Amino acid sequence: MIVREDKRRDAKGNQAGGMIYGIQKGGRRVIKGVTSGITGLVIKPIEETKKSGALGFIKGVGIGVIGLAVKPVLGVTDGISTVVLGFTKEITDPDKILSHIRPPRAFQRVDAQDSTSLVLVPLDLFAAEAQLFMLNLMSSHNNRMFEHEEYISCCNLGFPMYSTTLSEEQDFGIVISQQFIFILSVTMHELWHVNFTNLSHIVLKNDSKLSMVGFVMYGSALPETKNVVCANKLHSLKLYSFLLKFSHKMGNPSAIVPLDISSDILINRNKETALDSTDNDDDHKDSFYFSSSITYVFGYVNPQGYLPYKFRSERQIIKRAAESFAKIALIQNPDSDALFLYYRQLDEAMWSLVSDWRNNHKARPSRCNVCMILNNCPNYMQIIEIDLVEGRDYVIFGVGDIESTASIEYAYATSYDPVTRSLRGNGGVLVIFAYGHVIRDSANVDIKINTTGFTALVSTKKNTTHCVSLPGFSAGYLEKSQSASRSWTKSVISVELLK
Repeated sequence: MIVREDKRRDAKGNQAGGMIYGIQKGGRRVIKGVTSGITGLVIKPIEETKKSGALGFIKGVGIGVIGLAVKPVLGVTDGISTVVLGFTKEITDPDKILSHIRPPRAFQRVDAQDSTSLVLVPLDLFAAEAQLFMLNLMSSHNNRMFEHEEYISCCNLGFPMYSTTLSEEQDFGIVISQQFIFILSVTMHELWHVNFTNLSHIVLKNDSKLSMVGFVMYGSALPETKNVVCANKLHSLKLYSFLLKFSHKMGNPSAIVPLDISSDILINRNKETALDSTDNDDDHKDSFYFSSSITYVFGYVNPQGYLPYKFRSERQIIKRAAESFAKIALIQNPDSDALFLYYRQLDEAMWSLVSDWRNNHKARPSRCNVCMILNNCPNYMQIIEIDLVEGRDYVIFGVGDIESTASIEYAYATSYDPVTRSLRGNGGVLVIFAYGHVIRDSANVDIKINTTGFTALVSTKKNTTHCVSLPGFSAGYLEKSQSASRSWTKSVISVELLK
């Protein structure tokens, strides 16, 4: 009874005292078992001799020897069980569970395009919090779209960590994953995010009060710009430089102004001085390289709405589009006004095709996908393959294919040669029109394009359209528009030589 009470008291002590008490009490039990065995070897023969004489002595020696062998073992086992009870109490006590004072240090990629090379960054609280944010997002059951993402890198906007003066709605830092850019608040909550497939390019912006980096995003009409405000000009340059490492993921990287030019404008000149100096400084003017297509913003006609309905069969729609594109031609050595008119006519012809197809497929929906390839390289570019991944069929329209080659003004009348599959340089245009099945409303239209300058996937699926430049070339989307119902997709891919 006393032994049982002793064990019950020890168990209560373990539950109350935890690991330290368990080790102390376990040690006492081991010592008690050893000493009890030794004393039993002496005391038992004496006690049994008093009871039974010589035979009692022999019996006492036997009991003592057995006790010497058994009691230390029992003491060790009791000690182990006591220590285990103490450890169990320690690790299950919610008041004693250990937690991190800060998140673990972050692992970031050495190269933005290489997922195999990671480096443990120096102690950076924002990087640690950013990595933890991404891990929590990936494991969240409320949003499955991020479960296959991977933390790549992050950038602080220059504000102090854990600042109490910043609003919870104010931009604090940026986190980069495989497919997304996340803008976080000072409390490490997401303010908004953008998929790289919806991001055209970035611009460095500055006014008298704010230093910002603008995110130019595609939409159903003209591009929309969302600004990220930095603490000062230096940190806006730092963010711009950081994002340049991921320009290959953006839709139109050729539209990004190089860092040295951007920093020169931002730091050394105000906006008016920079504009005035470009007229007199030929070297500075030459350092600015933009595609000639910058003179016109594709998608400008989209917000004007669909054209008036007129019944046409599919054959009539395609024939009408072919005639429209065939009448568009670019003169030799065009000035900016001629280029503007050329691109405006192309944009209107594409929108007319989209409107015609959409208006005549309301009762029997059929998605369409129209993609224009603009070759701004000086030489011909070969179209290696056009693969209809999903959809019913596709048509290729050459631009300027009317019989006007006798005219000196339109010396380059034919843009695309279907025999050699080559697209003329210096503004040559090819239009691909793909369409889906009329019975299946949910059927998408996907086309893969392989050329000597780029590879691209153009799709009516959301966040799927992308373009990859091949060595020596810079290709990107000047327009990537899509209706809210995804009934149509309208895109323009510009190809240039890499500068």
